[in-house]
Amino acid sequence: MNQLKAITLILAVLFVMACQPIHFTQTQPTKGKVVTKFSNQQQGIYKAGEQTVRITADSIVTGYFNLKLTATEPSKNEAQVKVQNDVYFINISESGLYNLVLAKFYDNKLAIFMLNSDSRTIGLIERFATVERKTTTEGKPYFLLNPSRKEMNTLVDYEIFEVVEVFQKVN
Repeated sequence: MNQLKAITLILAVLFVMACQPIHFTQTQPTKGKVVTKFSNQQQGIYKAGEQTVRITADSIVTGYFNLKLTATEPSKNEAQVKVQNDVYFINISESGLYNLVLAKFYDNKLAIFMLNSDSRTIGLIERFATVERKTTTEGKPYFLLNPSRKEMNTLVDYEIFEVVEVFQKVN
C-alpha cells in the first residue's frame, strides 16, 4: 500500500509540474468550449490524502502552482481549460507545446486523468492517432501528438487517459 501511495505522489508531482513527456501541438480539444470561470458548484477545496487542490472562479491552485484560467494561448502560470462532454481539458503551455491533464467533477469529487508514456499506452495511442517520437536538445525523448477532433474523442472514449488521483470536496 505504501508503494501505491508513493507512485500516486510521483504521478501527482508530474501533474503539478506539467513535465509529462507527451505533448500536443495545440490546445485540446480543438473544438472544445473554452472555460474562463468555474461554476460555484465546482469551486472549493478538494483533498486526497495530504494533497489539496483549490478551485476558484478563475484558477486552479495546489501547493505547487497557481494556474490562472485564460481564454487565449496560455503563458507561464496560466492554463487554457476547455470542456467537452463534461470532461475538462487543462492545457498547460511548455515551450510552445501543450501538456494535457483531464479533470472530471462528479459527486463532490474531482478526478484527475493523464496520459502515461509507457510503451503500452503509446501503443494504444498509435492505434488511433499519429505519434511523433522526438528528442529534446538535452537528449531526452518525448512524444508529440496532433490529433484530429475524431482522434481525440477516440482517445478519451477508449479511456486511454488514466486516473491519477480522485479528490474529495471538503469545502
